[in-house]
Amino acid sequence: MNPETLMTVAIVVFVLMLVGLALTVFEFRHGAPQEQIEDEEKIIDSPHRHVNTELTK
Repeated sequence: MNPETLMTVAIVVFVLMLVGLALTVFEFRHGAPQEQIEDEEKIIDSPHRHVNTELTK
């Protein structure tokens, strides 16, 4: 492979990694805590203080 091709592949991989990192940060800032709150409420409401997640989905 010539250097131009390697540089193009490296840039594409870097951009994909940045997109993945941005999506991960976005999910943890906006999505994950609400899911954890809902799971905690299910556990509190459960008579046995646990939730079988396979049955609730």
